Formats: sequence, structure tokens, C-alpha cells
Amino acid sequence: MFLESLSADVIVQVLSLFLATTTFIIARMIEKKRDREERKEELDNANREIYQRLEFASIDLFRFEAAHVDMIRPIWEANAELPEKGTAEYIIVLNYVCQILNLFEIAVKFRMERIMPPDIFGSWIAWFYLLISSPGDGFRLLWKDLKFDYIWELREIFVEGFAIYDRIDDPWEAEVQFYQFVGKKLECGIITGWINEETEDSCEPQYDRLIQLRNASQITATDKRTDLSGEVRIGWENDASNLARLVRLFIDNSSENYISHGEIYAERAISEREWTPDVEKVLEKEFAASLLNAPFVESNILSLSIDGEIIAFCLIEYVTNQHSQFAVLSDIIVDKSRRKMSLGTRMIDWLKEPLKSRGYNFLLAESNISNTRAHEFLTKQDFKSISKVFKMDL
Repeated sequence: MFLESLSADVIVQVLSLFLATTTFIIARMIEKKRDREERKEELDNANREIYQRLEFASIDLFRFEAAHVDMIRPIWEANAELPEKGTAEYIIVLNYVCQILNLFEIAVKFRMERIMPPDIFGSWIAWFYLLISSPGDGFRLLWKDLKFDYIWELREIFVEGFAIYDRIDDPWEAEVQFYQFVGKKLECGIITGWINEETEDSCEPQYDRLIQLRNASQITATDKRTDLSGEVRIGWENDASNLARLVRLFIDNSSENYISHGEIYAERAISEREWTPDVEKVLEKEFAASLLNAPFVESNILSLSIDGEIIAFCLIEYVTNQHSQFAVLSDIIVDKSRRKMSLGTRMIDWLKEPLKSRGYNFLLAESNISNTRAHEFLTKQDFKSISKVFKMDL
């Protein structure tokens, strides 16, 4: 045998060499593992410091909001108009939005590079959705001009986010679908089930953080949505004592992007950007006449009320000529605190049958070219775009 032919000294030398080699290899493996762990720890510390700085920057923005509430109202509140372009006030609001988007872009990049942990990123997505679901139009208007300054992934999040919010009436379902979209888009599984009730307990710390982030700002960033508990009534409005309520609903729930050529023609507005100074008096006169009319005579107001309080209404006008008979949906107004509850849809659905039974062939509606929410609502109700209105200043 080969081993039997070797002397004891040779065997000892071979074993010693084998043990030395094995010891060296093990030592190198331990050293490499220690180096990897140290590098990983250094990288983790660096990444942690990076996203902590990002969090601190967001806190600075919250402080700015608390100190300058009036300046940021156009972003977060309905009917708060953006300042005139070129003014110092407009630049402040623009810079404020740019700072938010810059932070969002960094957060998205960090998540794509796996620098930011999924639970931390999830809390930032809550902030994304606050802007998407804000009742104010300011962010949407600025986003149109700013979106091409940001990476494609951030643009996709906001484009799809707006589409989901506008398409789905149920606010909770819209928010759930938004989280699912972002979770799939950025391969961040924890976000997919972030606000589902069945997964809330399994990620309770992250869910609590979402709520904390929502409340971090000193202003109300979402509208006060409630259910339709109470006695709901939809029908023709003839009570003159409700005139002031109808006018106030219109004033409080229509911004300058509501203005179309109909508002100019009816002397409610002096241009597509400015209401007439005495618009309240114009509305009072117009609505008062409609309240006095019998159904299907000249114009009527269709109101939706809960427990006797009007929270939405439509103004319908009628046209009859030798060729056709049609109605015009001149106004549809919903209290901003009750939006995303399908109130507009309920009124349109109620209106269809009486118009058909009276022989009306179709219903017309118009909207400001920038009022995308109204366009999407009308399209959803099976309205079709048939023209554009042009204006030339002289």
C-alpha cells in the first residue's frame, strides 16, 4: 500500500502541510467574511444617513407649511387659486412644489437602487397620495409644466395616480389601487398591501408611520369625505329660501378653471381667467328665475340634499326648435367636502329618465379646456366631445 510505504516523518509533514493550508484557507474565508460584513455595515450606515437626511429635509418642508399656510393653500385647498404667473407669490409656490418633487425623485431613485428600505419608502408614498387626492387644483396645474423635469418613474407614478383617483369613486379603493400600482412598479411588496385592513396588523409600525406622516402637516390636505348616512333626496328645487345656499355652494366649489364660454356669455365671468366682480348677484338673479319655473320650462335646478341640506345641484336649460329638442347641463356643483361619492353621477342618472320621457333628444354640456376632472366625469357619463370653442382677444 502507498501509505504503508511512507515513513512516519513524511506522513507527519504531509498532515502538517494539509492543516496549515486548511487553516490558511479558513482564516482567509473568515477575513473576507469580516471584510464583507464591515463593508456592508459601512454601506448600511451610509445609506441610513442618506435617507435620514431625506427625512430631515421633509421635516423642513412641513415646518415651512406650518409657517406659511396662506402661501400653500392653492396646493392643498379647493377654491384657492394660484397666484398670477410672474409674481413673487407664484415663484414661492412653484419653488415649494419643486422642493417636494425633488425629494420625491430622490426617494424613488433610492428605492430603485435598494438604498431606501421598503417600509420607509412606503411612508413617502403616503405623501405622494396626499398630493394626488388634494382637493386643490394648484398641484395639478403646476405638475403639467414641471413633470418633464423629473425621471420617468416618478412621472408614471403621478400620471397613473391621477388616473386612478379620477376613475374610482370609492376613495378607499382608489388609495388601495394606487399603493398596489406603486408596489408593483417599484418591486416593493410591502407597499402593495400597505393599507389593506387584513394586512394592517402584520405591518402595524409602518401603518402607524403612514398615519403620522399624514398628520405631520399643520393643514388639512384631504377633503372631509363622509358617507351618505341620512335621508337623501334628489329632485327639482323650487324652494326660494334655498337661493342663498345654492349661490354659496357655487361660489365655494368652483374655481377659475370652471369658467367656460357659457360663463362669459351669461356675464358670470369677464374672461376665461376671471369672474365678474358681482358674480354673486348675477348668480342670484339667474338661480332665482330657475327656482320659480315649472319643470321643463326654460331652466330648472335639480338638487341633491341630505337631511334637508343641499350638498349638490345641477342647472339645466332647455332648447326646442323645429329640428330637435335638447337640454343643456349648464352647471353641476358638488360640495367639496362630499366629492368622490358619486353624487354627480346620481344626479345625472336621475335626470335621464324625465328628459327621455319628455322627448328630449340629447343633453349638452361644456367645460373649461383645463378642467380635466370635469372632462373625465362627463366622459364617464357617456358624454362625447363634439367641438372646441375658440377665443381671439381684440
